[in-house]
Amino acid sequence: MGVQQSRHAAASANGSEQGKRAHPRLCELHRRAETGVFSDSESDCFDASDSDADADDTDEDGSVWMALPSALSSTGRTFRKVETSVVDEEEQLQLVKRRARAARKLQRKSQTTEADTEDATGEAISVRDFQKLKVIGVGGMGRVLLVRHRRDGKLYAMKVVAKRSVREKDMAARVLSERDVLGGTSHHALVHLYWAFQTKSHLYFVMEYCPGGELSTHLERATRFSEEVAAFYAAELLLAVQQLHQHGIVHRDLKPENVLLTEDGHLKLVDFGISKFGITQATSGAKTICGSYEYLAPEILRGQEYGTASDWWAFGAVLYELLTGLPPWYSQNPEEMCKHVLQTPLLLPNFISPEAKDLLQKLLNHNPGERLGSLLGGSEIKEHAFFRHVDWEMVTFRETQAPIQPCESQDAVIDGSNFRADFTHMSLGSIDSSTPRVGAAAFSESFKGFNFETPEQQIEYGYTRDVSLPSGREETP
Repeated sequence: MGVQQSRHAAASANGSEQGKRAHPRLCELHRRAETGVFSDSESDCFDASDSDADADDTDEDGSVWMALPSALSSTGRTFRKVETSVVDEEEQLQLVKRRARAARKLQRKSQTTEADTEDATGEAISVRDFQKLKVIGVGGMGRVLLVRHRRDGKLYAMKVVAKRSVREKDMAARVLSERDVLGGTSHHALVHLYWAFQTKSHLYFVMEYCPGGELSTHLERATRFSEEVAAFYAAELLLAVQQLHQHGIVHRDLKPENVLLTEDGHLKLVDFGISKFGITQATSGAKTICGSYEYLAPEILRGQEYGTASDWWAFGAVLYELLTGLPPWYSQNPEEMCKHVLQTPLLLPNFISPEAKDLLQKLLNHNPGERLGSLLGGSEIKEHAFFRHVDWEMVTFRETQAPIQPCESQDAVIDGSNFRADFTHMSLGSIDSSTPRVGAAAFSESFKGFNFETPEQQIEYGYTRDVSLPSGREETP
């Protein structure tokens, strides 16, 4: 969601005046903190030096290429090829190959012209197929509505983005990134996209509804979590980040506000607007300064090249916040906070365990090459003593009961009580209510390729018990 100021009111202690300084661009970036988005192309996290150009379709080193449906092509739907990292587990590698093959089938199906997005009945999907219930979120790219499908009665979250706003704020790359990640991934810990469609004036993402609301809301209610609760949600978040990294995607905006809870209290990672494809190295691949101040890694603040290790720093900052109630080095002044990150030693309160302190120190290591997770990714973090009571197999398959039960009654699912009241009390307004069904005439040239419908048999990136290949059988992509 861009660089933005925290919700918190407390401030951290002042730091030393000595040490390295933050990148000069941050002096200008903090002035846009209240908007939540960047208004020019240079600071929209997608400048020329940080672009996602299509790569050659080669696999000489044994790695796998995935063809992800790309949006916003002037010639219709195109496919972005993304190199996945090589994984150790043979079963996981086979799942990656199956996913790549499924993507190529979708590519062949879409080589001619782009058809209208259809629902399960085979009819073109339209905004009029959904009953708008209430606003549950507002961000730099638009509003998120709770909607009900008129045919099956199911609840969904619908993100509505005005095309005019996309053009005026130069957010086309962010829309592309979000649509690509949502449409190209499927995992328990990642929010699921069902449809993406458009009208003459708006873009729509119809996603799974997470009635538990933001993790940040529950953290504010509790002030801070116990280590047992923090370890549970850190474990589920770790799996989400690990899956993204295994397929060359760095999130770049991990924070409690971008974590939603399902009806039964499990975690879903959302908001991929500034995610970047093709990042397989811990310390290289990305250059643009973007994210949220409280969770930016030192290498980003200094304007250095960075990679997947920056997500593990943010992961550590989130864990610190879950355990203490505030991000590390927090200050209401963004420039002061950045200075603290670079100059002030990490302060760890006495009420957290030695295991938690050790993990935080290793995740919040200023040297990205030595940071926990930079060498072996999430697998080495899983082995840390802080997670000694976590059954990773049960967490992976969501066979454990979540410690937070956000929806004790069915009313809590529908009334949006886990979302901010200033959102849920907002007027729904009139959003394309009179626009005819989506068809060829409704497409504007710059948004061809945006439409999406989830495959009937979507293969998950993560482990799943019902799609593993029989022993001894190898399936080529």
